[in-house]
Amino acid sequence: MARIALVAPFPPPLGGMAHQANILAQYLENEGVGVDRVRMNTGRNLPPMRDIATWKQFERVRGQVDAVNIHTCCYLSYFGSAVPVIWRAKRLGMRVVVTYKGGTARQVFSRTGELGLRWLRMADLVTVPSAYLQGVFADFGIETRVVGNLCEEGLPTAEPHMPNVDAPRLIMTRGLGHYYHVECTVRAFQIILRSYPRATLSLAGGGNREKQIRRYVETLGLPNVTFTGRLDRQGIHDLYRSSDIFVNSSVADNFPGALLEASLFGVPIATTNAGGIPHMVEHGVSARMVEVDDHESLAREIIWLLEHPEQSAEMARCAQTLVDGCRWQHARADWLSALLPS
Repeated sequence: MARIALVAPFPPPLGGMAHQANILAQYLENEGVGVDRVRMNTGRNLPPMRDIATWKQFERVRGQVDAVNIHTCCYLSYFGSAVPVIWRAKRLGMRVVVTYKGGTARQVFSRTGELGLRWLRMADLVTVPSAYLQGVFADFGIETRVVGNLCEEGLPTAEPHMPNVDAPRLIMTRGLGHYYHVECTVRAFQIILRSYPRATLSLAGGGNREKQIRRYVETLGLPNVTFTGRLDRQGIHDLYRSSDIFVNSSVADNFPGALLEASLFGVPIATTNAGGIPHMVEHGVSARMVEVDDHESLAREIIWLLEHPEQSAEMARCAQTLVDGCRWQHARADWLSALLPS
């Protein structure tokens, strides 16, 4: 039986990359592939404790596996946890597949140059989840293969939502970190309340800007804003099912799983055009899209969705074509050939 070391963050907490790694591990095990989960978010998730813990886990399983698949993004997880494992695995003659997820790749490697790129050049294969990120790496001379993100097993595509114009329920499930620019969504919601005073906004997840965002909401004196905290998968699913519009105001992005989930559950989308998002959805066809950090335009597009409920539902239906390509039956051959080529 083939066996791989899957080096990635794993739940808990349930971040986007952790969720994708967990889905992949489950699908591989269903295929009869042995998976050793090497967690990159142990040691209280603080470098260098986290990075040392990752190294020790890999050392324990390295003699049992045929290949290693490393999921990484940005600065700390890449240089702290991914790079040492790439180096060690190649020294041992193992097949190394790096799955790079971060929407800030251009900024990262523009600053680090060959110091950062050299480790990707050592890998047998670099996979990315979007054509957008493939283009970024091509500019640095790194050849990549697009292998898409995955939908959870057993979740059927839902009937598209027609927004409730009396008391619209807006949600944002990206967490409360810097790159998601939640303040932009909050400012847009302030405008929404002028026309829809019974509207609600649910902000799901945690993050390093949670305190600042809570203070910002309090300073603006906004009613009807709920911080749900970190939710389990059932909680996330229930939130999508009970919502009218999914809002995303990120300033840097790649192929966000949250947009994929919103599409799966049939929720109309209003989003910024950060990074690879225009490769996922099309303005006026499968979503309403605005420039980054433009809360007035974001509010305007949310209002458009509310004023055109039938067209909103049709957009949500169009967005569900995105889901089809992320089903395991569609992506299976790509993942297996990437990780365990014959």
